[in-house]
Amino acid sequence: MTTKDQILTKLKANKPEFSKFGISDIGLFGSYLRDQQTPNSDIDLLIDFEPGKENFD
Repeated sequence: MTTKDQILTKLKANKPEFSKFGISDIGLFGSYLRDQQTPNSDIDLLIDFEPGKENFD
């Protein structure tokens, strides 16, 4: 099962790629952040965009 540290490592490693899409920050929340995930848990992310960007279009 994926861990919080694995998710955060992948997010940090891909930050330059995310910025190409106007993403300024990504935050993890929910069961993975609290280390309470189960095999059926999804990964909850909050995505902040740069001013003037609203989506991937």
